[in-house]
Amino acid sequence: MADSNFGELFSATRTLAGAHMPGKHTDEYFPLEENYADQHQLRMRDAILDDDIDVVGNVNPTGSGKTLSWLAPTIRSGEAGEGWIVLATYPTRALIDDQVQSIRARFEQYYSAVWPPRRDGHTLRETDSGAVIDTGDNSFPLTDRVRSITGEDTIGRLTGTVFMEAFEHARSASRAGVPTVILTTPDMLSVLATDRVKSRDAGQFPGLVDSIVVDEFHLSNPRGKRLLPFHLDVYMQLTDQRFLDTLVFLSATPDAQVIDQLGNAFTTEIIGPDAVSTAVATGAPATREILPETPFHIETRQMFSNGEWLADEAGTLLEWHAGDVGQTVAIVDSVREVEILTNALQAVAPDDLTVGAVSGWHGDNHQATIDDADIVVGNSALEVGVDFDAIGRLVCTAYEANSAIQRIGRMRARAGIDTQEIAVITSEDAHTELLAQCEQDQISRDALQTAFRESISETTAAPYYELLCAAYTRYLWEYADEPLRERVTPQEGLYPEIVRDHFTERLARLPNSVVNMDALWDELEETLETYRMHYRDGGAWALFEEMHDYRPGSLSALILDCTDSDQFYKEYQLGYVLRYGTGRFVSNNIGLSAVFKDAHGRQPTDDELAHLRKIDRRAAGRMILTGTQSEARSYTIEAFNQAATWRKQANSESAAGCFPRRLTKGRIEITKGYLKGVDHIDIAGDVLAQYTPVGPYEARECYHLGPFGNVLPLTEHDSLALWQDATLVHARLISDWMMERDS
Repeated sequence: MADSNFGELFSATRTLAGAHMPGKHTDEYFPLEENYADQHQLRMRDAILDDDIDVVGNVNPTGSGKTLSWLAPTIRSGEAGEGWIVLATYPTRALIDDQVQSIRARFEQYYSAVWPPRRDGHTLRETDSGAVIDTGDNSFPLTDRVRSITGEDTIGRLTGTVFMEAFEHARSASRAGVPTVILTTPDMLSVLATDRVKSRDAGQFPGLVDSIVVDEFHLSNPRGKRLLPFHLDVYMQLTDQRFLDTLVFLSATPDAQVIDQLGNAFTTEIIGPDAVSTAVATGAPATREILPETPFHIETRQMFSNGEWLADEAGTLLEWHAGDVGQTVAIVDSVREVEILTNALQAVAPDDLTVGAVSGWHGDNHQATIDDADIVVGNSALEVGVDFDAIGRLVCTAYEANSAIQRIGRMRARAGIDTQEIAVITSEDAHTELLAQCEQDQISRDALQTAFRESISETTAAPYYELLCAAYTRYLWEYADEPLRERVTPQEGLYPEIVRDHFTERLARLPNSVVNMDALWDELEETLETYRMHYRDGGAWALFEEMHDYRPGSLSALILDCTDSDQFYKEYQLGYVLRYGTGRFVSNNIGLSAVFKDAHGRQPTDDELAHLRKIDRRAAGRMILTGTQSEARSYTIEAFNQAATWRKQANSESAAGCFPRRLTKGRIEITKGYLKGVDHIDIAGDVLAQYTPVGPYEARECYHLGPFGNVLPLTEHDSLALWQDATLVHARLISDWMMERDS
């Protein structure tokens, strides 16, 4: 089936360069079958062990082994004495769950290996209750050595208390030479660092953790990228304590501003990118190919139109599939697109070819689907937390920079395969920039990342967002609930200098007349004053409270699925089920056990109920799903008087004058079709909302929010962006207004 004109459906075809990692053959790094370590992994080990380096950054590409670069010295730390206690952050729950399993597997690999460099005598032993690491004098459960702490684990308890208990529990293993890795999210770490600064027992925290690792930093939300390094720096300096030996940042697609921020604030060593092209690697003494050189087809289409377009071309896509090369993977955006494309491919596929779908739900059968299917169709669920043996053909949408790079990085190089192909569907801006980055019809991996970052990054052309983040640091110091200056020894000179270290380079993106860097601290106070003057009704701090509280915002629905005999409950985008779901929404006042029994005729197990509660806490509504319909409903949000006020402001001035506010009232209205129980959906209350003068699809694209931006339609072809997306849209509107003013 390899001969196909699928590539001819795309307006341009170039060559995407491959990537090879230089290294050396050694049996002294980790018990790897090939006895080979990449150069960056060896450099990382040396840098992490260097007492003079505060921060180590590894910026090598996807598939280069960045996780092992910090994990190998962590696991081996017990050979030299105490085992390290490491706090590692990952940006999503799904990725945390995946990494817990992957890191435990590395522990098992190490402690099960007959490996000459390990002289501690520790071994892995299986027991009735699970694997334990046996030191001879004691044994430590593997599940405790690699564990996670997320928001659900801290409900009803102080975040700092939960982490302190975990660190204390790890100390006995550490003294026995056994390391511990605790996984959490960047937002949880920011809360922890801020909480510890304010805590009167801050001195207890140093020494309980040896290193903090921020993995997949490029996938962190915009706030986290800017404020997490800042919070950690504040903690170390204002408490006059060094609570870790090394801070490690890992990112396959680092922003230049992140590198500058780390360099200004810390003694930093940046490792990579070390990858070299196929041409350079040819003849080199020791390299490992990680990403293949492939034909690269490029097309531009409107977001959310691609499932139907590819479904119309299902026969051509099927001919493009090359089973002798590997799987074909199609990554689109919405659950609906996954369903449409999967059904179309299954309708034309021969009996001996399987088509599998992965979307919307992190279930246990994801990996089984990927392992068994010849063609896999999915959405963002395929970006992280899944492993493909070999991808021969990849077609994906690309409307947000980091997501696009993750999707393309799913295709790894495989020995003996040299006929792989990639096809990308993206925005007009990204399409133009990709072609501009080509040299002699070839685009390098670095140029690919640059093209996406400069065209579809979440804060592209929104330099005002940098000022908002910097102003938040002054809000945190002086105006937040329990402001920092009231809980630590006042250091009026030091704190503003920390702010300057972290934001000088970022604020340089603003027009010269906006911020006087020589008087930055006063300038940030003036920015806060602007919001106080604008909100005379008492809502002055709404935007900064949103940046401060780290609430998980989600336009999702808890689904009790009556149509699926394997996955009884799921979490879907609210917009998807409002448009296509059949069934009914039910009241939040009904017990979850009763709702589950109503849908499935039995009580949930304890594990099911615990998981249901986790989803329910972050979902906007509960739905008993009885099926889907082909014709889409239409819906809007009724925002009462506030929407009329925003529209009046936008018409008389510009949308930039519509500052974000708390959505205190809001109701879903079905405007085409019918769906029972929508009045049970809760999207009002303590939710930050920003008015946009365009509909939700246009808002996601023109404000660079990506396919899953939290945007709801209003009644007059306009919309509301919610939570962090409200802040991003606000920043973009103000940035555009500033550029027009100065032009």
